[in-house]
Amino acid sequence: MTYAEYQEYMRNFFEQYYQKLSQEEIRVKLPLGENEKEMWSDDADPNEEWKKWKLVPARIPDEEIEELEKEIGTRLPLSLKAFLTVTHHCFVVPWEQV
Repeated sequence: MTYAEYQEYMRNFFEQYYQKLSQEEIRVKLPLGENEKEMWSDDADPNEEWKKWKLVPARIPDEEIEELEKEIGTRLPLSLKAFLTVTHHCFVVPWEQV
């Protein structure tokens, strides 16, 4: 696979997994504060402590990946680069966040 194909694969994976979790809304809710507003879904209730979250595009530029590779002295697999650069993932057990 090419880097672009890995990225598309990762993007599709996380979107499909999020859709599956969304079938039970409690599985996509976290105690998100005002400082995490970027993660609130468009229909999140600002008055509720537990808010539905959404997938947020990652903001890790290729230059940071290259710096990391130089620092550790090896190139990362394309699949790992795609994982790190596609989406901010929030698939955790909610009570581990509290």
